[in-house]
Amino acid sequence: MYRGKKRQRLTLSRVRYSRSREHCEFEEVAHLLIHGKLPNSDELHAYKNKLKALRGLPANVRTVLEALPAASHPMDVMRTGVSALGCTLPEKEGHTVSGARDIADKLLASLSSILLYWYHYSHNGERIQPETDDDSRW
Repeated sequence: MYRGKKRQRLTLSRVRYSRSREHCEFEEVAHLLIHGKLPNSDELHAYKNKLKALRGLPANVRTVLEALPAASHPMDVMRTGVSALGCTLPEKEGHTVSGARDIADKLLASLSSILLYWYHYSHNGERIQPETDDDSRW
């Protein structure tokens, strides 16, 4: 990252990104990092919908999360949830760039669901449904 006296600039994959974070949505940056370009308005809307559709957690992952104690560190919870997710939804053969991007999108959509599900279950005994129509609130 280049830090000048008057402005900050970030260059990723030959894409110069100089919009301030106050004018940028989380999903725009995620799309830039995973897919290599800033999305236009239609692409951003489609990407948000894709991430919403990927928020769900398979039953096996929820079962693993329910076994974790309330005192667990959130990073340990995410690591364990991602491991369970990887065992439940293994990678396809023939590792492609497109497949890697799909995995990154699934992980991005699942991490908040993993933490929220674990927290509500371990602290309140409540099994929540992470699939909602709400936009992410990063």
